[in-house]
Amino acid sequence: MRLSLRVLEERTNPLVRRREVAFEVEHPGSPTPAVASIKERLVALLNSKPEATYVVSLGSLRGLQRSRGLCHVYLSPSDGKAFEPEHVQRLNLQPEERAKALENLKKSRSSRKAGGRVKGR
Repeated sequence: MRLSLRVLEERTNPLVRRREVAFEVEHPGSPTPAVASIKERLVALLNSKPEATYVVSLGSLRGLQRSRGLCHVYLSPSDGKAFEPEHVQRLNLQPEERAKALENLKKSRSSRKAGGRVKGR
C-alpha cells in the first residue's frame, strides 16, 4: 500500500506538555489506513516515542482518496496516559492488544449490567 504522509500544522501546547500535529495521508486505490500503520509512520517522521504518541482522530475526506487526522506527541508516556481519554488510548494499541482490551471492556460492561438489575422496577 502506497501512503504519503505530510504534516499540515504543528504547534506546541506547553500547558499539557505536548505537540499537536495535524496531518494528511494520501492513500490512492485503498481504503482509509489503520491507525496503527499511521502511528508507525508518524513516530518515524516526528522522531517520537511510540508509547508517547497518540493518533486522536483520523477521517477520510469525502470523494477523495485522502484522510486527515490529529496526533498528540507527549514529552513522557505518563503525561499521555494522564491526559488522553481511555478510548483514544485503546485506539492506539497494537491490533492484538486492542482486541483484548475491547473484550475486557465488553465483559466489564455486561457484568455491571447484570449486577444492576433489580426485580420490581
